[in-house]
Amino acid sequence: MSSVKNTYLIIACVLLVSVQGYSQNKRELLNYADQSFQDQNYVASAYFYGKVVGSFIKGEQDLVYPYEFIGWNEPLKTDEADTSSLDSNAVEEMPEIMPEDTSATEGEVTLDKIKNDEGYKHALYHLAESYRLSYNYINAEAVYQQCVELELEEYPLLHFWYALSLKKNMKYGAAQHEFNDFIKATKGSPYTDSLGTNYYKRAKKEMSGCRQAVEGIANPVPGVKVTTMDSFINEGISTFSASYYNEEASVLFSTARTAQNPSKWEKDKIESSNIYTFSLTPDSTWGRPSKFNAPVNSINNEGGMSIASDQSKLYFTRWGETDGIKEYHIYLSKNFNGRWLPPQKLSDQVNISGYKSMHPYITPDGTKLFYSSNRPGGKGRMDLWYSINVGWPVNTKEDEVSPMYLEEEKTLYFSSNGHTGMGGLDIFEAFGELEELYRPENLGFPINSSRDDHFFVLNRNLNKGFLSSDRADCPDCDGGNCLELYQVDYGPPQFTLSGHVYTKLNKKPIPNALVTIKDVNEYYEPSFIITDKDGYYFTPLRREMVYYLKAQKVKFFADAKDVSTKGLERSTDFVRDFYLPRIPIGEIEIKGIEYDYDKWDLRPVSKITLDSLVIFLGINDNITIELSSHTDNRGQDEYNEKLSQKRAQSVVDYLIENGIPLDRLTPVGYGEKKPVIKDAETEEEHQRNRRTAFEVLRQDYVELKK
Repeated sequence: MSSVKNTYLIIACVLLVSVQGYSQNKRELLNYADQSFQDQNYVASAYFYGKVVGSFIKGEQDLVYPYEFIGWNEPLKTDEADTSSLDSNAVEEMPEIMPEDTSATEGEVTLDKIKNDEGYKHALYHLAESYRLSYNYINAEAVYQQCVELELEEYPLLHFWYALSLKKNMKYGAAQHEFNDFIKATKGSPYTDSLGTNYYKRAKKEMSGCRQAVEGIANPVPGVKVTTMDSFINEGISTFSASYYNEEASVLFSTARTAQNPSKWEKDKIESSNIYTFSLTPDSTWGRPSKFNAPVNSINNEGGMSIASDQSKLYFTRWGETDGIKEYHIYLSKNFNGRWLPPQKLSDQVNISGYKSMHPYITPDGTKLFYSSNRPGGKGRMDLWYSINVGWPVNTKEDEVSPMYLEEEKTLYFSSNGHTGMGGLDIFEAFGELEELYRPENLGFPINSSRDDHFFVLNRNLNKGFLSSDRADCPDCDGGNCLELYQVDYGPPQFTLSGHVYTKLNKKPIPNALVTIKDVNEYYEPSFIITDKDGYYFTPLRREMVYYLKAQKVKFFADAKDVSTKGLERSTDFVRDFYLPRIPIGEIEIKGIEYDYDKWDLRPVSKITLDSLVIFLGINDNITIELSSHTDNRGQDEYNEKLSQKRAQSVVDYLIENGIPLDRLTPVGYGEKKPVIKDAETEEEHQRNRRTAFEVLRQDYVELKK
């Protein structure tokens, strides 16, 4: 995923290719395509591969003519997927990849004749790859579909990328079908790339994201409105990364647009990405943008900036190629006596040669600088850092970019394609101290879309902000999508859960108790909280969720509750207190267990009682028990022991039938060895001795699942 797309550095190149015959021309053109693909100039490679594929379909002998194309400077990106663009005046329309009628006509060849040609298959698959990596998902989907129909099994990720393209194009049902086929095909031998991405696991996450997207679009987050900024702000081919400054009366942002005051020779020239600004007008609307009046813009690209609240420091990303070396590094410009000084590249504490560091964010108090980097020591591709790696559960094996941390609210906002999301990069929030962040929550629709959404920023009142997205089709981007700036009215309902854990007997607080918060639909992993010295706990909750809650502590039985945020459109603070009974020493009688005389089969009334025990053991899933059965002292000892053992086993069998693991249960028949009343005489006393009970053996059981 790239965080900046379709950013040009205009370098006009003219390639004059001589016509030397059919096969030679095709080979040369394929070489140009492969070289462009290797150089990560994916729009150029799409152009060349398209010509090669077209030549196969049409059977052309003389296909190469002089033409020109526009080069580009690699944009700020978050993995291998850089992008580029061809001059719209120079690019010819792509030939139809698969004509409806593939029967041979004069000058043409049939599909059957070329579909097994290795050169054709190579060009077709890499054409699809080029479209995907240049974010042209509509064309990528169409060409991947042709590859699937040709069953190009030599490309192990074909079905995955086809499914992902469908997802990007909001075809969630078809995408789930393709992801499911990929999962079935790779379950026995999951494909893992050199960076550690397990595509079997990622496909399962993408399927979950499809479900989440369908639900999100059907149930948009209330109180949130996302609107495209005016066209005079979203001018050019890329507009992104807004940042408030000047008491929020002005906004900095990055853009690649037509040069200001161009000469007649440069009237259509698109500059590299520069930092611009726009401000509020007297009628409280945003005015026309202009270049930022500071010595930060260069012939390279600038973007992804953050300005200190006192306006003394401006951090930004600069990327491009200097003396043949590509860099993606963070720079700092200081304000001295009202003047911005020439920027300086930050030291190797942030920037490391050969690695990317980008998307700086300085906290309002100026004490912490957050950024995204693929430097050594991370969890995956691009990770979030400040003085250290932010770590799990925020960082994943994929990309985390464009951070914003609100210190007072203890909330980290960022974008990721490694967590379950609606499409590409989705915007998430994670609550908590930096050392103890909770699992991130997807901000849902309309903040997120099926494409890349990032550079989320909020004002001090947390009710307005901006984000950058390529969700809208861009006719100026040669069939692809380019980033635009969106304004956000932000007032979603907020949900929190808090409470105390007490002893049931005397209502004393229990410190260091474990509180488990579990999504009953299992879309998200459970989260865990330890109560403080006063037995108190607190956590934010996701919207449109049903939770199962449990509190437990050693030497106590657990207590469970539930809470739901389904359908709620107003902020709610839920309070759930837990009361834990202390585990007694010795056995606990299970009242209501009855048998017929001289039998061990459970009566129906006994099964009703045991159903309650099943629920109890489900809540207390960490304990193992001895299940015991006892008789009175009438009858032979040996006979009573055998009868009581069979009765204990019948109880255990029923519990197993209802989902309790065998290795948590130990049946023991004691016969008349452990009477409650030793010298029982009355029938009532004998009945008390004829009992079924259990005793807790251990509290450290963990079920081992296959």
